[in-house]
Amino acid sequence: MKQTNACVLRAIVAIDPRNPLASQFANWLAVNRRHGEFWDSTRDTALAVHALSDYLRATAKTSPNFAVTVEVDGRKVADVPVGWKQVLAGDCRVEFAGKELRPGPHRITLKRAQPGSLYYALSARYFDRSEQTQEKGTGIQVARRYYKLAPSPAVAEQAASAKAASGQTSGQRSLLNDGNSVRIGDTVQVELSIESHEPYEYVAFEDPKPAGFEPIELQSGYGDGDIWSNVELRDENVVFFADALSPGKHRLSYQLRAEIPGTFHARPTRAFDMYNPRIAAHGTELKLRVLD
Repeated sequence: MKQTNACVLRAIVAIDPRNPLASQFANWLAVNRRHGEFWDSTRDTALAVHALSDYLRATAKTSPNFAVTVEVDGRKVADVPVGWKQVLAGDCRVEFAGKELRPGPHRITLKRAQPGSLYYALSARYFDRSEQTQEKGTGIQVARRYYKLAPSPAVAEQAASAKAASGQTSGQRSLLNDGNSVRIGDTVQVELSIESHEPYEYVAFEDPKPAGFEPIELQSGYGDGDIWSNVELRDENVVFFADALSPGKHRLSYQLRAEIPGTFHARPTRAFDMYNPRIAAHGTELKLRVLD
């Protein structure tokens, strides 16, 4: 629906920008944004932004210059200037930390002194400490496991040789459960198990890393793994992208090194179809200790 209306708006603006239907479609696109900072997907966002830009250019509304007063529970917290320079600089954003808000309902009021339209978005980001996050998914499922690897290839080879001489099998990794410990310098293998119910396109797997760990690989790039086509090593997480995801079970893996002592949480893994937000899943969280 959003894609259709964005295309219709661009067509009307190209033919007659003063047509009342153009204003109706522009208002519909502006108010039907349900996710705070974006439409349903990056594709919908791009189409809507292009359509609204054409409309603003055609109706000479590309130079806003006014101020908005922001109040929280009747208390003034900011006067936000609105202009194209401020929008590009990100100065129109007002953020509140959770500790600044007492428990219970709150009322946010936006006031514009001058007459005219005012479009805004409100988003809340939080995590719940009350209970352990459980694995859940629609269309796909994702589960994460952490394994402690042998300390080094030399040590692993010596241990394997000793066990082979005594007739024992060699174990190269051990499963880490919630609350387990590793030491600085230990290598941890992260394994994501994915199950897809149907074929999907352009799926992302976003895995937050514990703060005391860093990826062993240093560069993002393209790959030829089982399903992933590109991987990005970000400050807070590792993200795999799959151009196509076939039905069945799949596996992704990467390695971390423990670098800072302390107790750290690994937030749940997220999997989502970038153009179909209803297809999404998340895993469980995990707490690990790093010993000096």
